[in-house]
Amino acid sequence: MVEEMASAKALRTILRRHDLPLSVLCAPDRRIPLAKMIRVIEAAGRTVGCDEFGVQLGARTTAQHYGPWAGFAYCAPNLGQALKRVCATLPAHEIGSRMYLAEHKDHLVWCYESGLAKVETVRHFTDHLFETVLVFFRGFLGANWRPDWVEVDYDQPAKIDRLEALVDAKILFGRPNFGVAVRKTDLEARLVSGLPFTRPLLSLDLKTSQDRTNAERCDGLLEVIDLRLMDGEVDLDGCAKVIDIGPRTLQRKLAKRGLTYQDLLENARRRRAIAFLSETDLPVKTIAMELGYTEPENFTRAFRKWQNVTPTDFRSKAVDTS
Repeated sequence: MVEEMASAKALRTILRRHDLPLSVLCAPDRRIPLAKMIRVIEAAGRTVGCDEFGVQLGARTTAQHYGPWAGFAYCAPNLGQALKRVCATLPAHEIGSRMYLAEHKDHLVWCYESGLAKVETVRHFTDHLFETVLVFFRGFLGANWRPDWVEVDYDQPAKIDRLEALVDAKILFGRPNFGVAVRKTDLEARLVSGLPFTRPLLSLDLKTSQDRTNAERCDGLLEVIDLRLMDGEVDLDGCAKVIDIGPRTLQRKLAKRGLTYQDLLENARRRRAIAFLSETDLPVKTIAMELGYTEPENFTRAFRKWQNVTPTDFRSKAVDTS
């Protein structure tokens, strides 16, 4: 978009100022720190001189850009569960932000906090969220649904025509975070069939790269297990349902590669446990519950098997080396 509205040189300048290599343009799946991505979008909006750059950017964004994280939400039995899923599993998509649901009388407000809005203007980044978020809600509530109101984390600008036309609802400016209001009576709505964004975004991807362990070759399935683990679910039947195959078929596919579902679940638990112990101050008991263990002792036993130390000792060593 920057090339179209300004020039290739302008795009290169923006990337260089934010210490990003030009190679990111050829690697759309490459992960970029959230704060840096937000600042790049804001800089792009200023460079092209378009007040509604974020809205136009959002119009080019689809659920597919959000990968398995979005797919996992679309697989929820109803809108309420889908909203809970996107909030619980956001760390699978990005780090440094949070999503939460706020009660407001007869409504629930789905909120997104980028972490930068309190110290910087993030209008273009906020605006680019609208299209995808509205498509997400309309996937459950129908193409003509509109929110009773939306909230944005910036002051009202002079020109908002395009944003008002897109949202077709009351816009509350200067709010703490981005938010979309939905009636509580709508939370039981199921995904509407026959729409383009109902296509599965999750698949069983069993790659055969020679430099990976067997468990690491199942990239797509590991992502699904990671997402369900964040959502507090660990059962094989539920995992198979998400990727739209039968439990026995899933077991057979894994068996052909010398794997079991339990192997992959333990792999996901191990990586999540290491992240929790290294990056948070959560008590070991809480981490055990987050990973689906009913007894902390079982988690400690499993972690000792993985790392040859207890969770407490692992955390102490991580602190000493930081």
